[in-house]
Amino acid sequence: MNPAVGAVIPARIYIWSNQGKVWIGYFKPSSLMTAISPKFAKMGGMFDMKLHAIAAQAAR
Repeated sequence: MNPAVGAVIPARIYIWSNQGKVWIGYFKPSSLMTAISPKFAKMGGMFDMKLHAIAAQAAR
């Protein structure tokens, strides 16, 4: 494992409000992890799906 992945994991989800609307945002782990090493693309994609599910559940 490349120790640079520690800069990406744990992932951060940002929640903010603007003019009465609430927004949820995050950087896709797959993009960040693949930038470290192409070997992490599959793992990053799985992480994307999990993070998306968390954000979708929080938006309910």
